[in-house]
Amino acid sequence: MFKKLRAIMDETDFDSLLGINGDVSLIFVIDTTGSMGDEIAAAKEIAKAIAAHPRDSPVEFILSPFNDPSKFNDS
Repeated sequence: MFKKLRAIMDETDFDSLLGINGDVSLIFVIDTTGSMGDEIAAAKEIAKAIAAHPRDSPVEFILSPFNDPSKFNDS
């Protein structure tokens, strides 16, 4: 999954992006709007691949879904 990204980044930058060498928090923000179905599926696969990547130190993962709140505020 990361072959294209790794091909354009040097190893240090790639490891930094994925939090390989440090005690970090990685936050995934995913738009859960209904029209984003295909993108949501792709984002889930990317998040799973990042979470499964071997690391040297612990990583905290945070998932933050968001959508259009106006559809819930029909006052």
